[in-house]
Amino acid sequence: MAKNSSNLANPTVSPTLQSIAERVGVSRVTVGHVLLGTGTGNIRVAEKTSNRIRKAAKQMGYQPNRMAQQLAGRASNVIGVVIDSRSPAVFFSRLSAIEQFASVSGYRLMVGQTHNDLGQLREYCNDFASRGIDGVICITHRYPDFGEQVADIFAKLKNVVFIGQPASERTDLNIVAVDTVSGIRQAVEHLTSNNRKRIGLQLFTSGSYAMEQRRQGYCEGLKNSKIKIDERLIVDIGPSGSMSPTASSAVSQSVDTLIDEHHVDAIISTNDIVAVHTIKCLKSRGLRVPEDVAVIGHDNTDITNMYEPSITSIDQQTDVVTLTAMKLLIKLIANKTLTAQERHTIIDPQLVTRESS
Repeated sequence: MAKNSSNLANPTVSPTLQSIAERVGVSRVTVGHVLLGTGTGNIRVAEKTSNRIRKAAKQMGYQPNRMAQQLAGRASNVIGVVIDSRSPAVFFSRLSAIEQFASVSGYRLMVGQTHNDLGQLREYCNDFASRGIDGVICITHRYPDFGEQVADIFAKLKNVVFIGQPASERTDLNIVAVDTVSGIRQAVEHLTSNNRKRIGLQLFTSGSYAMEQRRQGYCEGLKNSKIKIDERLIVDIGPSGSMSPTASSAVSQSVDTLIDEHHVDAIISTNDIVAVHTIKCLKSRGLRVPEDVAVIGHDNTDITNMYEPSITSIDQQTDVVTLTAMKLLIKLIANKTLTAQERHTIIDPQLVTRESS
C-alpha cells in the first residue's frame, strides 16, 4: 500500500505497469495485456478487472512508451496527414474533422504542411515511415507539375488514403473524392431551372484539376439544359489564394466583363469568398442579387449564412468525406478485406440554396 501512496504523492515518478499492478492487486502481465494488448490469445481478463486497471492507470497518469511499443512491432496509434499550406478553407475543415474522428477512434495526428515541393513531400513520407505510424491521409496532392510522382511517393507507404483523385493512372490507390463536376452541374441546372440563360463562371488561373472539374461540370450542366456553351462567359480571376488587393481587383474586372460585355444573369464563383466579393461588386453597380444577377458560391463555408443576401453554395460534405476516409484507413490498418467500391469512393456534393439564387 505504501508503494501505491508513494506513486500518487510524487507526480514526478512515472507510473509503470508494475506499480499499476500493485495498486490493483493483479500481475504485471495482466496489466500489460489490458493496457498494451500483449499476450493476446494466452490471457483472459474479466471485464470488471479490466475496468479497474484502466481506471487506476488513468488516475495514476500512466502513459505507454510509444517508441518501445513500435520497436516491439505494435501499433503506434498515430496517423500522418499531409496538407498543402495554401489549401482553401474547406481543406483545413477536413483536417479539423479528421483530428476529431481520429481522437474518437484512439489515434493522434502527425501533420505536415507544404506547397508545391516534391522534395519536402518525400521527406514527410520518409519521416512517417521512420516513426512507424499506422497510416497516412493525404489531403492535397494534385499538383500540375508533378502530380503523378506524388501518388508514387505515397504509395510506398503502408495504409494510405487520398482525399481527392490523385493525378495518377495507378489502380491500387485508396481514394475518397468529392464529385466536383456534379456540384457545378447541379448549380448550373438550378440556375437554368429558374430561367437563367447566360451564366458566367469564375475560375482561378492555376489550371488545377479542381478548376478543370469546375469547367467540365459547367459545360455538362449547360448541355443538359440545352443551352449553347459560350466560352467567353468563363472568366479568369487570377491565381488562387486569399483576397489580396490584386485578387479583389481581378474579381472586380471579371464582374465588369461579365456584366458589361456579356450581360450575364447569373455567376458561379470559384469559392464563397469570391462569391461575397462578386455580390459586393454587383451591389456597387446598383444591381440586385438575385433579381438582376444570381450568384452561387462553392464550399458552403460559414460566411454563406452571415452575408446579406445569404449565399447559395455547393457543400463538399466535409464530415461525410473525412469519416469515410477515416473508416477506410482504420480498415486498412486492421488488414480487413475491402471491396473495390470501398477503395474508391466518390461522394456527391450538395447544392444548398439560399437567397442569392
